[in-house]
Amino acid sequence: MKAGKLQEAQASTPRRASITRASNRWPNCFSDLDKSIDARADDFEKKENDPAFGGFHRIEKALFAEKTTAGMEPVADRPDA
Repeated sequence: MKAGKLQEAQASTPRRASITRASNRWPNCFSDLDKSIDARADDFEKKENDPAFGGFHRIEKALFAEKTTAGMEPVADRPDA
């Protein structure tokens, strides 16, 4: 993601998604992390434009809907990404 290599970042996303699905077994134990890692745009007041929207779904939106890695460095640097 941070290197700006769209195809490589897209290729790593299925692996990340499987990790996220596996972690869905524990949302009640780590609800604060669940929101920052697995939240969807609809969970935020400003939807996709909300600065708090991050995690895997924000990364997937950039990689597959917007087809870019530009501007995603701060999201990729967050520990919840």
